[in-house]
Amino acid sequence: MSWTIEEVVRSLTAEFAITGDENSVSLPMFDKSLGIGIGVDGAGALTLVLPGLENQTAFETKAMKFEPWCETTWVEQSEKLPRCAVLRCKLDRGDKQLEQLVVGVLLSLVDLQVRFNDAGHAIWALKELFGEGFKVSVQMSVIRGLIGELLVIYSADQPSRAVSAWHVDVDDRYDFSVNHSRIEVKTSISSVRQHRFTSRQLPPLHSIEVWVASVQLAEVAVGENIGSLFNLIAEKLPLEEARKLAEVVVETLGVPASAVVEPHFDLQSSLDSIRLFPANSVPTPVITPGTSGLEWTAYVDEADGIGLGQLNQLLNDGGTA
Repeated sequence: MSWTIEEVVRSLTAEFAITGDENSVSLPMFDKSLGIGIGVDGAGALTLVLPGLENQTAFETKAMKFEPWCETTWVEQSEKLPRCAVLRCKLDRGDKQLEQLVVGVLLSLVDLQVRFNDAGHAIWALKELFGEGFKVSVQMSVIRGLIGELLVIYSADQPSRAVSAWHVDVDDRYDFSVNHSRIEVKTSISSVRQHRFTSRQLPPLHSIEVWVASVQLAEVAVGENIGSLFNLIAEKLPLEEARKLAEVVVETLGVPASAVVEPHFDLQSSLDSIRLFPANSVPTPVITPGTSGLEWTAYVDEADGIGLGQLNQLLNDGGTA
């Protein structure tokens, strides 16, 4: 299915009967074969209907109510639907920009349901982000950092191996872990390779080989965004790796990738910028006994950078050049 934000928002301009009955839902957008729809319930809440999710837990907050296994009546057909999962979003529907945001979030859940047959994990992540009200609070630095990591995955000759190595380090020091090798991704929009480091990352622990993947993100007015990049990667992956990709994105952003539309970037220029730097080429302060928690900015020398062949070798066998 390929509903757009514009299509859904247009469908919601109709007058809906406010009866006070939450269990009756007007669904101007509904795919009966999939059991998926978006509409407005009898209390006026923007509502997403999905197939029932027996293994999920219900919750209710100031702005959201989620019932994973409930009875629902489709108003237009006066028809009681099979047991459904229903997410209700309470917002000022007179604020059209806000309504577009929430519709975008709901469509991202639809995408996860259609792609993986499971949107429950993402719905619970939304509780943390939007439970008290629908406000966008994802920091741009977090979005750019995640884009950099996804660009590294996309650039790998075997993206499934990159995803398998992604976010598996138990102490979260580094972004990728393969055998004794670690890769930390640093993303900048600067024309120079200027990145932030901490003493948890450098110098490396004994017997660990660390590389820094430096990405210069080429932001533009019209181009790809994190949602379209996610889709490009997911198309290359087996189901389980694609599911992990979606889960890590939701854990990082608090929302699925398709709900985040900014920034836009030029894909090819950003990919061409990726260079790997050995840890010993990164300027690092000398840490004296009794000190910890250091943070600093370092400039890495372009001449020390190595191309994607090294990345692929690390991901494929954990070896060194």
